Amino acid sequence: MSVWLQRLKHQSRDVVFRKREDIRQEDIHAGRVYGTFYIKQGTSPNRGVLMLPGVSGSRHALGVLGQHLADAGFFALSIDLPLHNNNLNDRLTFGETSEIITEAVLLMRRQYGMTGVVVLAHSTSALAALFSAMGYNVAVEESVYKLWEYIYSMLAYIQLIVAKFPTYNTTPLFENIEKAYGKIQTVVVTALKNGIASHTVIAGYILLAAPLHFKGAFPGICLLRPLPPLLRNRVFETLIIHKRIEKKHYKEGHEYPYVREQNPEYARWWALKTQHLDKLLEYIQQVREPKDFLKLMEDFASGEQDEHTNFFRYCQKFLERKPKLFIYGKWDFYLRPFIPGKRKQIEQFYRSCTNAEIYYGDYSHIMRERAAHQVSTIGVTNPEVTERIMLFLDQHLRRFI
Repeated sequence: MSVWLQRLKHQSRDVVFRKREDIRQEDIHAGRVYGTFYIKQGTSPNRGVLMLPGVSGSRHALGVLGQHLADAGFFALSIDLPLHNNNLNDRLTFGETSEIITEAVLLMRRQYGMTGVVVLAHSTSALAALFSAMGYNVAVEESVYKLWEYIYSMLAYIQLIVAKFPTYNTTPLFENIEKAYGKIQTVVVTALKNGIASHTVIAGYILLAAPLHFKGAFPGICLLRPLPPLLRNRVFETLIIHKRIEKKHYKEGHEYPYVREQNPEYARWWALKTQHLDKLLEYIQQVREPKDFLKLMEDFASGEQDEHTNFFRYCQKFLERKPKLFIYGKWDFYLRPFIPGKRKQIEQFYRSCTNAEIYYGDYSHIMRERAAHQVSTIGVTNPEVTERIMLFLDQHLRRFI
């Protein structure tokens, strides 16, 4: 048993949930980054971990892990997703989240002097981290797919015109297609350049309970769309947000008073603001997955001759070679690896991300020490998971000491 695992095993549970006096904990707001960083008093680390909570939690959800990381000599920064807790920026989309992740990485490098960063992301944020690794951004999300659909519609229109009028001059129509194609290529290549420029400091990714696709993280949520707005929000809050947890929360079988989300010692179970539920439902129905963008980059950027933006060079150096640690548990009610054949699908997806180490254990979606605590206010308190994370960080951030 390693030193870290021994220390975690012998810590009292009260210590795990209590703010440690030797750990400096400070809230920050810079641009679109709303976060809390953890650092051990009297230290000046140059190795950092950017922590991204799942769609259900605020930046405080990973606070226990942040304290452990700080105690191990890392600078740990946990941030809020868009429309979560104090971060009310724009919409909760992969484009917006990807840009905020990039901003946070640059902030850690420029303002806090991190020479090496590992991105640690939980649940749907793990998909956002994969998007960010590919240089995904709002411009890609808002324009590329619309242009792509326009090209397809134009090709179908030309086919229809030529079938009825063989002598029709289709040159202007093809010129419009070429212009749209050029716009797509420009946006994608720009995304690649931004990805290369901003992600050189990233040493790897730790992806906790990453779902196979974003839609699967919200099973049945689109059935709410036909309901009246007031009823829809009420059903959403009752069934998904679990408002009853706001009144009481439980720790080791004991009932404790509810503490407001602004208190860093409490990690609220659901921090997503529901005033934009209509936009969220619409986005979930139309969302593109990371593999969609990867295929698009392959189609449009592979012909780029510039060695600094060539897709294959980018893919090899900045995607495939970046080490990735995937962790998930057999009691995960969201990923459902206990369903026959599902575990194989999960690990096939993880391996497809290349250079992936997969760790599977006896815990739930939020990596609790006790797998039965599926619905909880505190995430990542399982000693074995923490130990595995520490081993990965030590291996891949060692050269940045």
